Amino acid sequence: MAGTARAPKPRYNAEHQLLRCAAEGVPCECKLTKSGKKPTIRAEVLRALMLGLYGEGSLAPGWVQIENARIAGALDLSRQKRRNGTDTPLPHLAAYGCFFEEPIDLSGARLDGLWLRCCELPRLDIPGAVIDGDLDLDGAKISGRAGWAIVGDATEITGNVFMRVRDGHHFAAEGEVRLLGAHVGGNLEAVGASLDGAGGRALSCNRALIGGSVFLEALASHRFTAVGQVGFLAARAFVT
Repeated sequence: MAGTARAPKPRYNAEHQLLRCAAEGVPCECKLTKSGKKPTIRAEVLRALMLGLYGEGSLAPGWVQIENARIAGALDLSRQKRRNGTDTPLPHLAAYGCFFEEPIDLSGARLDGLWLRCCELPRLDIPGAVIDGDLDLDGAKISGRAGWAIVGDATEITGNVFMRVRDGHHFAAEGEVRLLGAHVGGNLEAVGASLDGAGGRALSCNRALIGGSVFLEALASHRFTAVGQVGFLAARAFVT
């Protein structure tokens, strides 16, 4: 439980940098090592920071922002809806160019937004989660595990879902992108995306409610491709 858990002590330079930047409310811009590798931040440190376990003043209002880090271990924030000792949802997590070794599990969690721009990860689990903002996966690469790239059944996203091109990187998913019964307040945009169902469904949005428009389109620089079934059975989009 968040109320009894202890925050792990930072071990790596990038972890110390992350905690300093989070307290100051500035992005943690990690530099590659001399050997060209992304510096390591353990998932347990990032989890404790998101939950507010480092104490008052450890997390400035706003976002937790990380760039070009390797996140070691599984980031598990499942069923976590509030920061430690408060009624405040988990902060907006904004990662850019990060490599996640293990799947991200936000099942049943509530947070202010989720950006994984140009990140690499095995899978994203968000069933039953509430995201008060955008789910931004522009330029991300999800390699897929157990047949799924994204599991988002009954997810509530007040903003948009972005799976587009960013900084020359297109969104690519191997395995099913599943948003069955999801509620999306804005648009669902998979522009220039590559969806490979790996022998199964590519995109499943059956029974989804989408408050804006759905864009499954190509760009001049990147085609939209879907290998596998694309399903919107009984889905509704409310275009204004």
